[in-house]
Amino acid sequence: MRILKTLIMLSVCLLQAACLTVRRDLFDHYDDVAYIEQELRAIPLDLKIVQDRGVLWITDVKDDPAEQVRKYNDGIFSMYDRYRDIYPRGLVGGDIHVIFVYLKTSAEMKQYAWKITGGPQWGDHGHIHTDFIRLKRLRSRYYVCASEDTGSDAIFHEVGHVLNHRNLTYLPDWLDESLAKAIAPYDPSITLSVVSPDGRTSRRAINYYSCQLGRYLQDYPDFNMAALMRYVQRGNFICSRLTLARASDALCLVFKYLAENNKLADFIDRVEAGKKMDMQILENCLGKQEGQIRADYLQWLKANNYLPPQHF
Repeated sequence: MRILKTLIMLSVCLLQAACLTVRRDLFDHYDDVAYIEQELRAIPLDLKIVQDRGVLWITDVKDDPAEQVRKYNDGIFSMYDRYRDIYPRGLVGGDIHVIFVYLKTSAEMKQYAWKITGGPQWGDHGHIHTDFIRLKRLRSRYYVCASEDTGSDAIFHEVGHVLNHRNLTYLPDWLDESLAKAIAPYDPSITLSVVSPDGRTSRRAINYYSCQLGRYLQDYPDFNMAALMRYVQRGNFICSRLTLARASDALCLVFKYLAENNKLADFIDRVEAGKKMDMQILENCLGKQEGQIRADYLQWLKANNYLPPQHF
């Protein structure tokens, strides 16, 4: 029995180690399309290899793959250019290589992505696979995975993680997730059932971050900014993906607000320097006291339709 337990533990460790590493041969032959096509031939998908601006895509989308790649690369590089003051190290050049795996459906992603990347699918909508056993700043090979049917905007979010890893020396989970959401050039929406004052129920599309902010306000209805920062950072120490997701959604909006005020890079620098986030840093960054920041932030939320309907 003891030998069996040892073998089981050894098998688990080997499996975990395999999941933490990345398939390297596709990176070693990054510019050799013929090699990559040969290696992927056993996968029963109509995979196309598209190279654009130093970035390689593996995809089976039907509608003009080259045009779709060009469109997404336009968005990715525009996002990078906008936040270049935060991210001096980009996605192209030097030691970095990025391969995008963009498949038609999430079912295909779950079934076949690991055969391309060498690792499992980490999320339902999109994920990155890299050498997780290495320090984030030392990682240089990334697979960015997403599927067409679950929302291609996940591509931008996952690219945000790559940029965070390459550039930030202080990167707890709450900062990594919040910043990756904030810089992505999209606002997701969800459809919910809404009951009107007369009792009628209807389906309504609501901004996703507005919805998540509404859930946050159930705990902190007064928009206390200091409480928000404590709440967000607490999510880094609780083993709950739900806690981290809701915390990062709340902080994501603060980062978007700072970006529109051209203060996001300064704020991130201060957080990195102090290895923490608090109200004092936000006040120093914006040159305002907490009360004025709160009032301005509320107005910004309302003007950008981020404030949940019940709080207008």
